[in-house]
Amino acid sequence: VFPFELGLLDFNGTVQDDLEITLQSVREIFMKLTGSCPVLTENSFREEITLHYADFFEKYGIHKNRKAEGDAIRKKYFRKHANGDLLFTGVKEAVSELFQHMDLGIVSGDVQGFVSERLEHLGILQFFDTVHDGVSEKMDIFKKILHAYELAPYTVFYVDDGPEGIEAANALGIFSIAFVHNKSYCHEKRILAAKPKIVIRSFLELIPALKNLTPH
Repeated sequence: VFPFELGLLDFNGTVQDDLEITLQSVREIFMKLTGSCPVLTENSFREEITLHYADFFEKYGIHKNRKAEGDAIRKKYFRKHANGDLLFTGVKEAVSELFQHMDLGIVSGDVQGFVSERLEHLGILQFFDTVHDGVSEKMDIFKKILHAYELAPYTVFYVDDGPEGIEAANALGIFSIAFVHNKSYCHEKRILAAKPKIVIRSFLELIPALKNLTPH
């Protein structure tokens, strides 16, 4: 049915609709650790943030050696405030169908050890064979996953809402899919500049798009 043996997904801004609450948690981190917060809107946050959160915080006065403190504040904030269903529309339906045909995994830069907790809260942990979080270099994790599963890159797809993961997937020959939407962690131009193989604007489009691909 699908020309893939493994599907990999980013988490923040791809599976979980969390740009707004992440921005709120970032403000909380600054207030707790420095007593003040830089002026950040969703738009300016998109411009600033990258996979390397530590660099962003250091720019505004929170040294990298305080990362563990920031991570603890983030987790506490999410546990208190992220109580609703933050799944993007169509995610649960898509992963539950894909789960019947292939292994699935998460590759995320979110706090190490926290994504599995969030997946369980969202009711979809059972669909994922592997969860890699706390990732700073997605290229390295992709290589490890390919080796562990003994798979050729073209038998794997990866969905992300940011350019770094798309570029890493492309470099290895993994089939890259950009999830472009108005709650993404980066602007559309940036992710399209990374040259994803295909673009979806809703997870409702993922299954039909994958089924339309020519088998290898």
